[in-house]
Amino acid sequence: MMRVKGQNIENVKVINRSSTFRLLLANGPLSRIDIAAELNVTPATVTSICNELLQKNLLVQHEELDSPGKVGRKKCPVGLNYDYKHVLSIAIFPDSATLSICNLAASLVDSVVVPTRRSLSPDLFLAHLAERCIKLLWDNQLAKDRILGVGVAVLGPVNHIEGISLKAYSIWEQPVPVRRLLENELHIPVYVESNVCALIEAALLYGEIEHPNVLAVQWGPGIGSVSVIGGKVFKGRNFHTAELGHNFVDGIGERCRCGKVGCLETKLSVDAIAAEMERLSGLAKAKALRALRDRVGPPCRENLDKYLEVAFPPLEDYLKDISFRLAVVVNNAVQVLAPDRIILFGELFANNRLLEYFKEKIFSINETIVDDMFLRSDFQSRHTYIGATACIVKHLLVDTGGLNEAAKTHA
Repeated sequence: MMRVKGQNIENVKVINRSSTFRLLLANGPLSRIDIAAELNVTPATVTSICNELLQKNLLVQHEELDSPGKVGRKKCPVGLNYDYKHVLSIAIFPDSATLSICNLAASLVDSVVVPTRRSLSPDLFLAHLAERCIKLLWDNQLAKDRILGVGVAVLGPVNHIEGISLKAYSIWEQPVPVRRLLENELHIPVYVESNVCALIEAALLYGEIEHPNVLAVQWGPGIGSVSVIGGKVFKGRNFHTAELGHNFVDGIGERCRCGKVGCLETKLSVDAIAAEMERLSGLAKAKALRALRDRVGPPCRENLDKYLEVAFPPLEDYLKDISFRLAVVVNNAVQVLAPDRIILFGELFANNRLLEYFKEKIFSINETIVDDMFLRSDFQSRHTYIGATACIVKHLLVDTGGLNEAAKTHA
């Protein structure tokens, strides 16, 4: 790495260790020579880093690699010890919360889903979640000293510095000091982030995003968005991100969960789409929709994919209309932010029909936006735990170069 004026030797060591962690998390095991080349440091520097991290059990040595036709020293890859510690992940949504145990690669060990008890005060509900977390650890025979930390992902803006949920839409209307409340119960380090930012941190950490400037758009269950500038998630005033879902698009309609009327999200959320499906099923010629309704029940989040595949011209017109609305707002963001890539995630972008309609509309609006600018995230099936896990790994392991107190070598 390049030496920056004002850095001392210890800071440089931390940065080099941090860069090594990032490289191995994104790429898997690499030889010391390859690490040195990627980070633009000397092989001696990498050898020193690896020896220290091997002693701490943060790295593991892999088998030597044979290079056919080549003579000389074989490559000896090193990789992260993904089971060095585990992470407790908590994803809180309006209807349920998912508690998970993962390793450092965000591979799931075990999880449990519990109802979000909004009738309880935040402190009582979080105490309830802490109890369930302790039971989950007990069931998996994991002591607290085997846990690196607790990552929490929650809807709405989050003061990640102090661990405060500022307004968890449809869950808590007031600021909640989530980190303090959970740390008092669990006595384990806690890190709190918004669910959308957490997912993007995972995409950055585990190598899904390789470009420094990215616009991330989530479609489903609402509309979420985050901008990544210079490889870092950008937050502005009051810890808000690029909230495309709260763009004003229509002064007529339902009040948004943010409290305003006219937000894009009120037109494009899963609930809004399900309600329109229900209305369309009442039309005289909607025999296919009614037949599906008889088989799977009224449209809802759990069966919406089946409704989205029905061939019915009024439904097709509706889906193209909402895709156009989203395309307009995303195009406006692209014009302002000029991202290298646009990453799409969420259950509605996972639907091929909606994805193609969206692309068709945005290409018709702006011919400079081309298909290879888009990346559909593969993390949707892991969204209940990968984001919160990544935040803990980044905050307590990567950013500190493995030197934090919570990551001491276990006995």
